[in-house]
Amino acid sequence: MARKYRPIVYDENQRFVYPTSDWGFKHIFGTEKNKDILLGVLQRLLPELNIESIEYLPRDITIPVGNMKDMRFDVFCRLQDGSNVVIEMQNYTDKSFLDRSIVYTAAAILEHHVNSKLKRKRYKISRTIFLAFLGDPLFKDVERTPVRLSLCDIDEVTTIVRNDKLLQIFVELPKFAGRQQIDCE
Repeated sequence: MARKYRPIVYDENQRFVYPTSDWGFKHIFGTEKNKDILLGVLQRLLPELNIESIEYLPRDITIPVGNMKDMRFDVFCRLQDGSNVVIEMQNYTDKSFLDRSIVYTAAAILEHHVNSKLKRKRYKISRTIFLAFLGDPLFKDVERTPVRLSLCDIDEVTTIVRNDKLLQIFVELPKFAGRQQIDCE
């Protein structure tokens, strides 16, 4: 069940952007003029990648698979190392959100593969990162945020990681509640 949105009070003398609204989130994180904000957040959440620049990609994805509907990501970008990043703001609890996150990650991979200049028989997959900002906690049994889930192939016998191209990061906003400060500079 969708939760009721908090009322927004506007003052005629000031302008506010509600960052968890669809428009506000896209305005803050998905525009060229605010690229430095997104870059700072990605650098903080993914320090191991040494991110120096990002390139915005079209948010509308057409999937050439049967009758699958087109998708529209909140923000879609590529890092300088070729990794694709899908960023979503989920303001309310959705029991199928974990499944949807996998579908969105797969769509980003498929879109990159279909539009790449490589021959289709070559299956070179770029690292794909799904980053979700959540207005309601999704992982009720976990105190920390963000929650990082690596979707990877591990050899059952040797436990060697064979493929680590998929990473999902879930930032549960209510769990920040004054305990943490994100410095994006």
